Amino acid sequence: MKKEINDIFSYHNETKHSTRRYARSLGYMDWTTQPDPFRSYSNTEKIQLPLSLNNPTPPYHLIFENDLPCAPLMLESVSQLFQFSLGLAAWKQAGQQKWALRCNASSGNLHPTESYIILPPLKGISEQSSVSHYGPKHHHLEKLCTFDTDFWNNLENGSFLLAISSITWREVWKYGERAFRYCSLDAGHALRAVQISAMMLGWKVQLLDNVHDAELSKLLGFDQTQRYIQDEKEFPDMLLVISPLQRQYFELSTLLSDLPLQYNGTANLLSPAHQPWEMIQLIEEATYSLASTRERISCLPVARKPSIESKKLVLTRRSAQMMDRERASITQAEFYTLISS
Repeated sequence: MKKEINDIFSYHNETKHSTRRYARSLGYMDWTTQPDPFRSYSNTEKIQLPLSLNNPTPPYHLIFENDLPCAPLMLESVSQLFQFSLGLAAWKQAGQQKWALRCNASSGNLHPTESYIILPPLKGISEQSSVSHYGPKHHHLEKLCTFDTDFWNNLENGSFLLAISSITWREVWKYGERAFRYCSLDAGHALRAVQISAMMLGWKVQLLDNVHDAELSKLLGFDQTQRYIQDEKEFPDMLLVISPLQRQYFELSTLLSDLPLQYNGTANLLSPAHQPWEMIQLIEEATYSLASTRERISCLPVARKPSIESKKLVLTRRSAQMMDRERASITQAEFYTLISS
């Protein structure tokens, strides 16, 4: 454990910008190796999700109230959850170049974050429990496996799991040794995007602190290394319980023991070539399976003004391009309330 902590501090110090030098990177954009921004799995059943643009959503200021009715767990509500959190918000084009914008923010629009949903038997998806990858490009699920389990008997009806992971290579391509920083930042963006979209459905999101990375890798099939390109591995970030309840207590052991040994699908090749970075390997290994700790933050009561419909706000979110220091002011307490989850 001591070595891992020292490696984390070493990574932090080595990848800081300073007045004398930038953190190490390739130094230029190697466009021939630009990663595909979309992960996909071959030889998997694709489940098209219905678009939710016509679905009414509460005004944004009301989703923070606890008395909104809960939507039932069904194909349509799963679709809305993904579309207004990790889905595409728009396509942009300049000349021959075309790129997608997503509801969740990402450094450099590189989107290292991937998501997976673990569901009980659900009409339109599977008669058994299932693990599926969400593909935002086509707004569909790629079914990786199905299985029988009693795991859901211990959870509130309407509960399911959602996992967030990162492909470090997508950030390494541009940012070099600082890539892991941006993956962690984007995972946080994705978490909040999922929370907001779930709140629009009256659902609660619980971040599980007691799940080891090895367990999450098994759940998502990442330990089946033959399904992935070595230089484009995925690493688990977090596991969420989405439910009508604020908090639930359970063990994953039943679910993990009921998973099939082999999942369907092979991950697509994102780049034809890769640049190795020893510092990235060091930080990935150092942080893998470390116990997570989160400081609980007391939030200030916020007086929210009437606002526009939630879906319009999340679909038009854009990254800040400039700040007006003359008009912008915020206290430390307000800042911590803003970023707390």
